[in-house]
Amino acid sequence: MDREHVRQLLHDDSQAAKKHLQDTTEYLDLAIQQHRNPGPTRRTEERVRYAARSYRDAIARAALADTRLRDFETRGIVPDDLQMRRFSQRSGNLMAGPNG
Repeated sequence: MDREHVRQLLHDDSQAAKKHLQDTTEYLDLAIQQHRNPGPTRRTEERVRYAARSYRDAIARAALADTRLRDFETRGIVPDDLQMRRFSQRSGNLMAGPNG
């Protein structure tokens, strides 16, 4: 896996995390609106709680994805999960032999 491929994987992950954050933001907004109108119910309260939890998780995921991309671009740090993928691809190629 070359440097540009790693950068592209990290960039794609960052973009997907941002899209997920946008989606969860919209869901949280909708849940809050439904909770307010016509009035709070137990079901809408649970929906807001679930949406808020999803929103917090999405923020954490987006922050992590941005940090991984920034660390790679500025310091050349390849995340462990991508290093393992690179290692397993090399091992697989060596085990397969020159003809695949």
